[in-house]
Amino acid sequence: MKNLKNIPQELRELKQWCISIDGKPHKKNGIPVNRLYNGRWHTLDEILPICKKKNIQPGLIITPDDAYTCIDVSIGQIVASEQDYIDNILQAFDSYCEATKNCYRIIVRGQLKENLTIGSINTYSRDKFVVLTGNFLKDYDTINYRQSVLDSYAAKIKSIKGEWQKKEIKEAINQPPTLSIDDLHVINLASNEDNFRQLWDGKIIDCQSISDAEYDLLAILANHTDDNIQIRRLFRQSALGARGESRSDDLINAAIYRIRNNLGRFGRIPSQMIDQPDQKFIAQKYDSLSDDDINIPPGMLGELTDWFLSVSPRPVQNISIATAIAVAAGLYGRAYSVSNSGLNIYTVLIAQSGVGKEAINSCIGKLMHQMLAAGFGGFTKFFDFTDYASGPALIKSIAKSNSSFLNIYQEFGRKLRKMAEDRIEGAAASLRTVITNLYQKSGQQSIISGIGYADSEKNVSCVDGIAYSIIGETTPETFYESLTASMMQDGFLSRFLIIDHNGDRPRANRFCDYNLPKNILKNLSAGLNKISACPSGTSYPVQFDKLANNLSDEFDCYCDDQINASNVQSYRQLYNRAHLKFLKLAALLAVFDNPTKPLVNIDHAQWALKMVKSTIHQLDQKITGGDVGDGDLAREQKLLSVIRAYQLSMDIDPKHNIPPQMVSAGFIPRRYLHFKTQRVNAFCNHRLGHSASLDLSLRNMIDNGYIKEISSDNLPRDWVMMGKLYKIVNPPL
Repeated sequence: MKNLKNIPQELRELKQWCISIDGKPHKKNGIPVNRLYNGRWHTLDEILPICKKKNIQPGLIITPDDAYTCIDVSIGQIVASEQDYIDNILQAFDSYCEATKNCYRIIVRGQLKENLTIGSINTYSRDKFVVLTGNFLKDYDTINYRQSVLDSYAAKIKSIKGEWQKKEIKEAINQPPTLSIDDLHVINLASNEDNFRQLWDGKIIDCQSISDAEYDLLAILANHTDDNIQIRRLFRQSALGARGESRSDDLINAAIYRIRNNLGRFGRIPSQMIDQPDQKFIAQKYDSLSDDDINIPPGMLGELTDWFLSVSPRPVQNISIATAIAVAAGLYGRAYSVSNSGLNIYTVLIAQSGVGKEAINSCIGKLMHQMLAAGFGGFTKFFDFTDYASGPALIKSIAKSNSSFLNIYQEFGRKLRKMAEDRIEGAAASLRTVITNLYQKSGQQSIISGIGYADSEKNVSCVDGIAYSIIGETTPETFYESLTASMMQDGFLSRFLIIDHNGDRPRANRFCDYNLPKNILKNLSAGLNKISACPSGTSYPVQFDKLANNLSDEFDCYCDDQINASNVQSYRQLYNRAHLKFLKLAALLAVFDNPTKPLVNIDHAQWALKMVKSTIHQLDQKITGGDVGDGDLAREQKLLSVIRAYQLSMDIDPKHNIPPQMVSAGFIPRRYLHFKTQRVNAFCNHRLGHSASLDLSLRNMIDNGYIKEISSDNLPRDWVMMGKLYKIVNPPL
């Protein structure tokens, strides 16, 4: 009881606590809790007096409505080959963990759609009563948000669980009895063992849960008969097994299998998760489930990302990463430098509507409030929520602003669209020009041009270098369709770090702990002190260690090779500033880790490289797929992308009734191309309409030698029925 004070406060305050009687939840008045959802029971402090008075343990009910998941890792029967794996799991979740009699019990913030069990690990996100003691492991005393680790681990369980569980059930069922003993004799033999009678009568003694008791009873029965059918039958006859919620035959068979093979209650971890490093759950703290998602940054910037996740209304990893990068750039863009450039960054977050992009604004606002509450009033000057309409308006604001700040834009795609439509150097075009020029004005001895008016009193003088950073959010359709060829060719687009999120709308975050962790507060405090001590017009250079510097040189040469290998301006621009963005990202990671003496290490460099290459790959795919812009080039690229997938027999729905021989012979029906482009805006928004724009594009494709129209003469009848056909004569592979 003395350790209950160690249970984290956020758990203590939940009205989901009950007292544990025979392993089952009861209200403090002794009334049993019959359902483990949609209830409001007690806080821990409300039931502590009765727990101490009657010497009974309290327990927490995990429900789908809270933000927690419990992971139980058995420690009863672990062999040496599994111990490292168990240790990796503890390190990966890196959250509050208690040591109980039979397992490590980890509590994290984050949820799964269902409870999962495999081997020695049980994961509960709903409908589970767990007893907590406060006997936490050293270094695991704080509950952390670990949704990405949960997702990664759940994916691995689901990928191997079915095959492994079927195997243990099959072996349990198929084991024939060697000797037939009647039921009464088995009961008499089992009665001589400790606790059998109490377990048979349904009394939980020296067991932490009903599952423990069930396993112990099955183990006693298995000691006296090798007939699995008989064990199931006797178990059902006991008071413990006769409960309405008693286990299914499959689960009982699986337990018997583990008992027979001396694997302990939870069983051993399947060999698929241990013996094959390329397939097992990689217990790395911030691994992500989706290839589309980027791992959370290492070090303190990763800690800030985690906090943003924990306070987001709907947590999305890539959104929190983008927000953390932008905050770091806004703070440290001017005071630190790398390769004679400040650390300002232009970031765009692209995601579908309704997934939680508003978290960018809300998270930055919450961070500002936390810093104000801690006494750092100057923190807010690094952030500007103004939506500037023109270049002169931005220049005027910069002349009066802090030397480094982050400009937060909502619906940035609409701003891009105005820039694209402004062809007479109006307000939007002037804003684009200023944003383009400001990117490279963050280093020492940089000068930002002023503005001259006929009325000299309105003039704006030249300004020393300003680290101007941007974060904007938009939807894929608005962003990619607003891009023009000139934006890709003049370097405007290459200045942006584009982070794309393709995932679903996440569940609402029902528990938000707004308190900024002390280590992040301490880190930001040190950074602000260092910024204030930086002499005007100077900056602190960020150094790279040997390994990081070697990686930087390799990537610089790689970018040179990519530029030299292509004459396509849009492709060359993808790599034109890629190395500079890599340097800035790596330097920001180092500064956030140690503002006093920042040093880029190999972890910083590798993460920055992955981020930059990921954004290049995503944008390159959009360009080659015809998803960028709405001109003739975009339409041709889209048709080439469709033909490329068609040749590889990808994405051909059976409903099109296209004979396989037609595909292999290189013939493609017009109606298939019509179907694949009917919702592409580059075609739909054409002034002549979809069909006419498709015909014009197909004519260009014929003129350019990619396809040719085929006469229906001498073609199979089922091919002729497909309508107009084209022969692919110059495959775009």
